[in-house]
Amino acid sequence: MSRLALVVVVVAAAAFSGGCPPDKDADDDGIEDEVEDKDGDGKVDIGETDPNDPDTDDDGLCDGNASVEGVCVAGEDKNGNGEIDDGETDPRIKDSDGDGFVDGDDAAPADPCIPLEEQRSCRQCVVGDFVISDTDCAVDSDCGDDVCLGASASAGGKCAQRPTGEADIQLVTRNGDGTSGFRDLADGGDVDLILPPQGGKALMIGVRAKNVTCNLLFSGGMKDSCQDPARFVATEGRAVVVADDDGDGFGTPVNPDELTNYLNLDSCPSVASSRDIDSETFDFELRVTEQPRTGESETRTHVIDTTIVPKCFEDDPDCLCECDADYNSDVETHPKSEQCPTINDNDVPGCPAAPGP
Repeated sequence: MSRLALVVVVVAAAAFSGGCPPDKDADDDGIEDEVEDKDGDGKVDIGETDPNDPDTDDDGLCDGNASVEGVCVAGEDKNGNGEIDDGETDPRIKDSDGDGFVDGDDAAPADPCIPLEEQRSCRQCVVGDFVISDTDCAVDSDCGDDVCLGASASAGGKCAQRPTGEADIQLVTRNGDGTSGFRDLADGGDVDLILPPQGGKALMIGVRAKNVTCNLLFSGGMKDSCQDPARFVATEGRAVVVADDDGDGFGTPVNPDELTNYLNLDSCPSVASSRDIDSETFDFELRVTEQPRTGESETRTHVIDTTIVPKCFEDDPDCLCECDADYNSDVETHPKSEQCPTINDNDVPGCPAAPGP
């Protein structure tokens, strides 16, 4: 063997002495792990996709531009940059355009008007204070860049300019006491822990908003700031629809008794929280992204930071048990009586207590 050949062999052996190079895309979805877990903390935080799940939102479309046999087809983030660019859908939200069809079953997952073409003005819908003109109209196309208000099968409407003022977004929460609808949610306010279809206990938080589009994307989470570093203990994202049903200029959840137009935060049982969920104060962050308005290519995103206090309604024993930090979900080896060895004794020293009445 020549001296040159020996050098090449030695260099090659040194290059692979550490074994195979690391897999940069663990779930083979076409997005590198460091792009999915942007802060590298090993957790799926707000705005991130799961580097170990090729279909984070379970909509049938892979997070990136690669297909994974038996799981999902390519894909949502087509260029794998971790951003939602023009023509892409959101890999964190099942129904990116909020038209009621899961992205994987939607002929046009980024267009709320298809296949719901009968929803006139769905792309132009904005809630807020309209400036109404004297121009008669039957459909939006009669008004150019404006919208036709009040038109029906039996009567015409008037053209109106859409709201252009600053967005006014306030939080609401679904009532968990069996009464209808929702109530306002102020900073430090109580949020009922509700039994969702998937089991456990969840928080249902929505918005009443003015000067925003009717189709909104929610991305939010509840954070345990008593941990160092602070950690999100419940996160979720979804498309929602709001409508101004009472003419006050504010859009509120469509079908307010349903859970679909609220952020659903699976909160109990929790493996991430260092303390009990019930009656403790947690930080809460909600990002509200508007669908692009007519003639616009960019979205608007509004961020709301506040504190909330999850509450078991009337101290329901099952809720208190599931929301206890020591809850043991191993039902095969632990009967119900042993799932909750303690109740509400996991307050962390130095953490803020829930506000008084």
